[in-house]
Amino acid sequence: MDDLYNSRRNRTDLTSAHRNVREVVNWFFRHYQAYARRAGKPLVSSKNIDEYKRHIRLIILDLLSAWEGDKAKFVGYNRGKRYFIKDGPYWNYKSGTSRISNIIYTNVIDFLAAEKFIDHHPRRKGFPGISSRMRASYRLIRVFSARRLNWACIDVFDGPEIIVKHGDEYVPYPTAEGFGLDRAFENVRRINSTLQTTFINLRISDQEMENLKKRMAREQVLDDDEEPREPFEFSNRTLRRIFANGTFNNGGRFYGGWWQGIPSQFRKYIEIDGAMTVEMDYSTMQPRMLYALVHETPPNDAYILEGWDSGLRPIIKKAFNQLLNSATSSRHQNQWHRFAPDLLPDPLPSNWGSMSKHERNLACRNMFEAMTGRDYSNLLRDLLEVHTPIEQFFFSGTWGKMQRKDSDIAERVMLKLLNLPRPVTALPIHDSFIVRRGAEKTLHNAMEEAFEEVVGLKPEIDRDETVFDLPSEDYVPGLVIPDEDFGMEVLKDIEAYSGYYRREAEWTSIHGPID
Repeated sequence: MDDLYNSRRNRTDLTSAHRNVREVVNWFFRHYQAYARRAGKPLVSSKNIDEYKRHIRLIILDLLSAWEGDKAKFVGYNRGKRYFIKDGPYWNYKSGTSRISNIIYTNVIDFLAAEKFIDHHPRRKGFPGISSRMRASYRLIRVFSARRLNWACIDVFDGPEIIVKHGDEYVPYPTAEGFGLDRAFENVRRINSTLQTTFINLRISDQEMENLKKRMAREQVLDDDEEPREPFEFSNRTLRRIFANGTFNNGGRFYGGWWQGIPSQFRKYIEIDGAMTVEMDYSTMQPRMLYALVHETPPNDAYILEGWDSGLRPIIKKAFNQLLNSATSSRHQNQWHRFAPDLLPDPLPSNWGSMSKHERNLACRNMFEAMTGRDYSNLLRDLLEVHTPIEQFFFSGTWGKMQRKDSDIAERVMLKLLNLPRPVTALPIHDSFIVRRGAEKTLHNAMEEAFEEVVGLKPEIDRDETVFDLPSEDYVPGLVIPDEDFGMEVLKDIEAYSGYYRREAEWTSIHGPID
């Protein structure tokens, strides 16, 4: 049975100027007209031809991107009119219009379903939380293959670069409140312009890639802000800023890049324009900002607690953020069951995708207790005791305001790097950045300057020293492969990493040689 929970939201900002894409769109439009005749439906009038072609292109590219990321993944979308009007997820608050037409979008999808180009699952009553779903069928995949369409063909036009949310709902732009909205738009577009022309690859074997995709589809985990992980699709190489709580004073972090969604241990294999990369991050960024607000000196490492294994540091960091982000109503310990460690049960329950949040929390807490012999609430209690100087910020929703600060810092870092005589592309992951090797010192300077400008003190900056895995035990230093065996070793590498090399060939076929 198809897993309808293995899905992502539909995209409304995709386009392509590639010749093959234009030919496919024209081909589908002709088939749509023929389908309309057979079904006794109105033909597309001359004034609507361009809009129908735009919607066909958007849907086809959306399905292509999702399929290349995970062949089993569905694209979720909404059919109801309320989703296409003001306050709906498809509304463009800058232009005051819907990004897509309710009638045209659903007409095209119904055509694709009737002609067996998509596996289609319209929303059914009794299935709350599951919108309509679609994914490319084998018939559509054959069209992709015949026309040589791939992720490198996909571009992003003037998409939803600035988003404001309240809970899970999109809301209209609030009063700017001193926030330079036009400047923020321009900055995101400038950053995205660079990312659109940057080749970002992942050097892992085909088998590792399949295992990674299965893991991500199975976990469907959330990050610190309860935002779903970004879909692992190589066409996702642009960013948007998402503000929270219906105001520009909360949130504002950058989301959208595929590199943000993969587990952290795979980030060392990211390449930028064919070069290996290094990641640098602000150490204990949020605690340092909070301690600065009360003019106190922060601990050397705010995420290390006496009596707890230092290996739990990532879990303690997540716990710290949970306490900052929680409402006052969660202050009493009777409410701490709402909190769960950043830890997944092993093995993961087969029904993980359909479990309620309470059930998931309980499973994660049980895993934590089995691993440490202590309840997760004990960790929260010790964390609060250590950070008594900043206790006023816990259970106050302060995390959103801190996000605004760290997102402003991230914006400054990326712009500083782009303003250099030889611009440097940085891939942001909230409080860390990935750049090509050799640009470490440049990145460090930009991070230090940006932090001091916003916070008023010097930051602690860490570098991930790991590049690739260490040699195996049977590694012999200085061993030279004989000439007669070298070609065979190269062929083995190409075979094992065929996807990696294929992505490079696909990119260069569309964008030209890599600089």
